Amino acid sequence: MCWNQGDWRFYFHYRRWQKRALSQARAICSEQSIDVIHQLNMVGFREPGFLWKISGPKFVWGPIGGMALTPVRYFWEASWQVRFHAVCKNALNALQRRFSIRVLRALLKADAVLCATPAEQSFVSRQTSNKVLWVSETGTDSPDGAVHPVIHAPLRIIWVGRFIPTKQLGLALRMMARLKGEDVMLRIVGSGPEREVTRYKALAESLGIGDQVAWLGQVPHDSVVGLMKESDLFLFTSIMEATSTVVMEALSNGLPVLCFDTCGFGPLVDENIGVKIPVTTPDDSIGRFADAVRQLTADPERLARMSEAAAEKAKDLTWDEKTAKVSALYLELTAS
Repeated sequence: MCWNQGDWRFYFHYRRWQKRALSQARAICSEQSIDVIHQLNMVGFREPGFLWKISGPKFVWGPIGGMALTPVRYFWEASWQVRFHAVCKNALNALQRRFSIRVLRALLKADAVLCATPAEQSFVSRQTSNKVLWVSETGTDSPDGAVHPVIHAPLRIIWVGRFIPTKQLGLALRMMARLKGEDVMLRIVGSGPEREVTRYKALAESLGIGDQVAWLGQVPHDSVVGLMKESDLFLFTSIMEATSTVVMEALSNGLPVLCFDTCGFGPLVDENIGVKIPVTTPDDSIGRFADAVRQLTADPERLARMSEAAAEKAKDLTWDEKTAKVSALYLELTAS
């Protein structure tokens, strides 16, 4: 069931597992001197476990995420089932984050809560007076300092992800339609259900951009890294997730990022390493993405500077840096 987290049955089994984890933790605490209990699980906030029930040690929970509401208006091309599911999930999120007894108890008991995005940090800060930190749930491995001093012609844009509604591949293709005939090439890495692959490829053909889009399908991770190093710009059109590993990988490979200003990745991307587009309406976003590409295409020196800055930014986002931050938190809590 661990690979089916969208299935409601997952939470039933996971809750049972968490109860057994509580028994194990209590046994450990009775035999050893424990200073800090840190509840770590998938980033979603819905399952806080039960370790907050143990008295004595300081309690840390997180990183947690998943509290934000999906901008359903961006599903205008999706099926009614997808839109209905998004509306229901938004309603469930709004209710659970405010009224779930175990979530509220975990928040109130926690001496510190780590949040995957600033939006979650803001919301949680209103629920508890204890320490609330923004610590993204993913990081970079030791970056090799790769930069892209040579900007290609045509401009090489890379998009990486699954073909699911929240990734907004359709929006990326419609952006390319606004750039039809311009010196820009989009390489798409990833795949999805056969019907989605067929639908997106048909959309590209209907938009008349078939010669400006390359469908690379699923490729090994090392090959993705190689493709990033050969690209000039990373296009990330997702509207709903936490920070995203693939954004971290892009920065690690010195690749400037063009994305929405939302979730956990938006706050990370500043004007030095990329361009952020506000979440407004699909048509407005398509135009803004296209305009950003035109501006970057016309200013290769700016892209080169962004590449250097992205590689430097990645050094501040390594797992070692996050380890130091959490270790400092443990020491601060146990010193008080």
